Amino acid sequence: MKPKFILFIIIFFIANNYLFGQPILSTSADTITVEAEKLNFKPNQIVLLDSNNFINVQTANLAQVLSQQTNIFIKEYGLGTLATAANRGGGAAQTQLLWEGVNIQNPMLGQTDLNLLPIFLIDNISVQNQENSSLIGSNGTGGAIFLEGKSPNKKGWGAKIGLNYGSFNQYKQHLQLNYATDKDKKIHYAQQLKIYIQQAENNFIYKDINAFGANKPLLKMANNQANQLHILSEQYLNVNKYQLTVKLWLMSAQRNLPPTLLQTYSDEQQQDKSLRLVIDQNYHHKNKHFFKYKNAFIGENLLFKSAAVFSKSYFYNYFSQLAHKFLLGSNHLFSTVCEYNYLFAQADGYQKNPVQHRLSLANFYKYIPKKDNFKLYANYRIAWVNPNFNFYAWGLNFVCYPLKNSLLNLGASQNYRLPTFNDWFWAVGGNPNLKAEKTYQFFANYEQKNQFLRFKLELFYNVIDNYIAWQPDNRSGFWAVFNLNKVINRGANVYLDLFLYQHKKYNLNLQLQQNYAYTRSSEADKLVLQLLYVPVHKYNLGLNINYKSINLIYSHNFTSRRYLENSNANFLVAYQVANLYLGYVYKNKTVWGQVYNLYNVDYQIMANRPMPRVWFEMGFRVEL
Repeated sequence: MKPKFILFIIIFFIANNYLFGQPILSTSADTITVEAEKLNFKPNQIVLLDSNNFINVQTANLAQVLSQQTNIFIKEYGLGTLATAANRGGGAAQTQLLWEGVNIQNPMLGQTDLNLLPIFLIDNISVQNQENSSLIGSNGTGGAIFLEGKSPNKKGWGAKIGLNYGSFNQYKQHLQLNYATDKDKKIHYAQQLKIYIQQAENNFIYKDINAFGANKPLLKMANNQANQLHILSEQYLNVNKYQLTVKLWLMSAQRNLPPTLLQTYSDEQQQDKSLRLVIDQNYHHKNKHFFKYKNAFIGENLLFKSAAVFSKSYFYNYFSQLAHKFLLGSNHLFSTVCEYNYLFAQADGYQKNPVQHRLSLANFYKYIPKKDNFKLYANYRIAWVNPNFNFYAWGLNFVCYPLKNSLLNLGASQNYRLPTFNDWFWAVGGNPNLKAEKTYQFFANYEQKNQFLRFKLELFYNVIDNYIAWQPDNRSGFWAVFNLNKVINRGANVYLDLFLYQHKKYNLNLQLQQNYAYTRSSEADKLVLQLLYVPVHKYNLGLNINYKSINLIYSHNFTSRRYLENSNANFLVAYQVANLYLGYVYKNKTVWGQVYNLYNVDYQIMANRPMPRVWFEMGFRVEL
């Protein structure tokens, strides 16, 4: 991104304040009361990670947060390189990633690199484990990750500035400027600008486990430099019962791609550029009707080059949504959502440049009795994909409260996932005859909480017809994509938060967080064999100690073996990684340090892609 363009964004941000921040905003306002719970169609399946809990990861990326704080398995190819999410036995293309309600996955690859999503730009993260294509459309068969920002609350000007330095010459800088008028006024305006810059050599030391002999040599990772620049501009305008939100996210990244353990040299480079724009309009009428009109445009450009290859690819994604929620009395909530999606892509490896028009119509119903002792959800979606594909999805949820401070959620759904453009149109290995996946899911969730603990148990059983998978082709020797007959994913997730100690006088808090995932994923006729890169066990532990202005966090993560072929003969060994964070807050200033891979473990998440041994980051942050 050119410096002149950055300067233009900053000037535009400041100018907006003078245009919208005038005394005309001093008009008195009517109080708007929106029954948020009753207007919510997400049936208590959301794990919310708020920005207030991101103190120790403000300079981290989404891959690091999800791997440490959730049961989602992150397929990471090395520090600073590709990282994708795989949930409940599914792949990256089966777990939808939404920013401000819009799917930002690359339709060519069916995934988004989580290392290119800094946490600093995100205020809230929600994880929906249950499949529900009736709510979010295609690619929701493995759940969804929701990324959202929020309007600044503090009246007037505000700013956040942060700098940090880490091992392997990592430098990160972030700046946030925000302005807001009085929220109690009839007309309320707020704006926010976030800039994030990262530079890194990423030349970490690793052990070459493929070398001959018992004593494996230690080598330095080569050709792994990375640079990122993100600019996010957010505008919020509330006029009585009308809300307008405009968000623009610009990203430019350049990375060298390091060699694998099977290579001695790599000169590969990759450049990623993206523009994401969302315009959201909401209107409430007498607290009974809620109208939403959303438009979004996403464009991404990827350039891959080396001495032997020069490849360009890009896609455009236009999304439009019109939704109406209607509250009938105080017990019945109805909603109708109409969505249109235009997708275009071009790549050197395609047989032809694909264009798709996608149209869907969804209807939702929620019932809450007067005693509020249970809730019932019913969802249905039908989708048309040009030229000749039709799909439908449905979901049913029943929520009740069998014991005090408890919740039971039972559900079933039918879901679908379309093949990606690479699945359909890639010249080598692509398959234009691929069928869309169809998934039937059954689940039961139980939650119990009190002042000392929070416990949650999730059980799931998924049957996937026409499972889409890239595998080695025995006939050609190349990787190719196939529809497997039937895949069954089943398992359990367990969450346990313990509030071990709290002393108000000394401002001392001690909290232990744990989550465990058991996942079995296999073809229906080979139930004893696990699918590729699906760990059976994943466990996270977090110990959080707060004493006055000091915060100490110890996290420990275990991931079991991952199989590399269908016979399960070869696998990557299990690994355990621990991290330690120490931070000190004085008024509006924070100084912190973090050690990753505390016990200096040599491990791989993906085959022949070593991860760094022990390394550190430190920095400071000032809020004005």
